[in-house]
Amino acid sequence: RFSQGQDFCSIVRPLAESMAGAVDWGDLAGWVGTTFAVLLFLSPAPTFYQIVRERSVGDFASLPCVMTLLSCAMWVSYTCVTPGRLQSFVCNFTGIPICLLWIGIYAKFCNDLKPLLRQLAGAVFLWALLTVAVVVLIHDDWFKPLTAGETSKTEVLGLSCVLFNTLMYASPLSVAKRVIETRSVESMPLPLSVATTVCSGFWFMYALLVHDAWVGIPNGAGMVLGLMQLALYVVYRRKSGVRENLVECGPDGPGSHSELTV
Repeated sequence: RFSQGQDFCSIVRPLAESMAGAVDWGDLAGWVGTTFAVLLFLSPAPTFYQIVRERSVGDFASLPCVMTLLSCAMWVSYTCVTPGRLQSFVCNFTGIPICLLWIGIYAKFCNDLKPLLRQLAGAVFLWALLTVAVVVLIHDDWFKPLTAGETSKTEVLGLSCVLFNTLMYASPLSVAKRVIETRSVESMPLPLSVATTVCSGFWFMYALLVHDAWVGIPNGAGMVLGLMQLALYVVYRRKSGVRENLVECGPDGPGSHSELTV
């Protein structure tokens, strides 16, 4: 029996080692990161369902969606001039129509369109200006890139993506002052904060594996900012009453909604 066990191990071990060696861990981390990024893009769904149901945006801000849209557009530009970034392209190209959906819902039910239109105009202007300026004005060999095989265009767009991606991760903190003042977390959706932290963590791992500093820097910052958001939620969730709608037999009969403060 012992010899049979040894024979089995001697057969399985080389097979397992060859399979492990055949796995591209950078690609794997990228596709896992892409999956979590799509979940991040979809995480505001409960918030926007509430907006549609109540026909009002309430205290929710449009800035996080606009900044996410700008970040996705910049990363698409980056992946178009950087070789070997298929996962990042798929991730951010998928994010653009999802962000546009959320922005469209917000536009339909907000009381004042002007702030949203100003934000959108600024985002489109910055994306177009930077992309066109980099593609048209910057030569591939202006300066030495951080990674072999990349170009000066990659470095300039990568630096821009670091800025906008960090702003995207930080944009939910724009309501932090309101949370602290009102001692209520109703304007800070928990799914968005959780998805931000998990997503940025996987993309940080991807950046380490493929040696891409431009992907690593904003996602490292994203983990820190995501944890800050979760800390705010934990502190003020305990100190405030958060309304939850219960679908049950309410005072108006079956299917009516009653509100409970927990």
